[in-house]
Amino acid sequence: MKKIDWQSIYGPETDELWQLVATALQQEEKPMKRKSLSAILIAALLIIALTAGALAVAQKAGLLDWITTYDPQNGEDGAAVVLTDIPQEGGVAERGTFTVREAFYDGRTMRLLVDATPTNEGDAFVWSVAMNTRYTVDEAKKFGDTLLGIAMHGRITNAGVEDLSHFFLRQEAGLAYIASTLLPEGVSPETLNVVLSFSILDSKTGDILEETTITCEIPKTAEPDIKQFDINQDYELVHIDDITISRTPVELLVSIRYKPLLAVFHSFASIPDDGLVNYYRVGGSMGSYDYETGIHTGQFMLPAGTGIPETIPLWMRGTEEALVINTTTGEVTIRPVKVESKGGDTIVTLSDE
Repeated sequence: MKKIDWQSIYGPETDELWQLVATALQQEEKPMKRKSLSAILIAALLIIALTAGALAVAQKAGLLDWITTYDPQNGEDGAAVVLTDIPQEGGVAERGTFTVREAFYDGRTMRLLVDATPTNEGDAFVWSVAMNTRYTVDEAKKFGDTLLGIAMHGRITNAGVEDLSHFFLRQEAGLAYIASTLLPEGVSPETLNVVLSFSILDSKTGDILEETTITCEIPKTAEPDIKQFDINQDYELVHIDDITISRTPVELLVSIRYKPLLAVFHSFASIPDDGLVNYYRVGGSMGSYDYETGIHTGQFMLPAGTGIPETIPLWMRGTEEALVINTTTGEVTIRPVKVESKGGDTIVTLSDE
């Protein structure tokens, strides 16, 4: 099947996002509060969200601290499905070391956490060579005496994934990269062969100073609870081909293959409990399109909850209707929704039938 790029619905990395994360990570002992992000970087399929409650920011935050579909209050041990002590080849350069610290792979979703640590005291890694143009000399000094830019590219050689999405977190003078992807439909090897390439850059000129490559194998760490429904039915605005729902203690993944029947409808969006639908929420969404069949694939990473919910609503963007999936029977119904705009946010709530 011929597919084109998997694309995140989320917007680009911005100064505001970087400053928000950097500030939060410097507040080691302060509980984090929920923020409304104006921009965010996801690359599979992960986003950074600052969650409410007792999560205190640590300099060595783990993968589960930043997978925002995971809720430790559910009573499930998410750490049991996170791999540590991962053997790797490469990752050592004169100016820094890159180490795969944690990984999660359930046959559909893969996430890695990589520590990037400078070798020399006084050096600091930054995510972009443009940092010197965004801060004054005094402001830049808070990161380190010498700023070194880092560029990363990741791929999975045995799963047809050529570009891993990633975002960064600041920790001490280094960075932590979280790379992620949703595997293409029908691809689910028991072990992933991952290649991560890092470049250390002169932050003033952008010149590459050093390069190093990590190779590692990530075995499947979780077996999801999976439900599959062959729908193959036309509705007023859309033809639904099939729906797959899979859940682990870390996340709930909904995949729907469909074909729009009218131009007014173009894609789906998940509807959270509070109805707030925008590009910068917990979880994530990915999409692909098959030119040969005209079939779209939408994939949604939702909070794991305590199990697969009885129903899952998906708003049909551009309309006042939602598709509601009965996860027991596979029955699909169309429900009206109320769509409101508040302060730049879109609020979508299911209406009474």
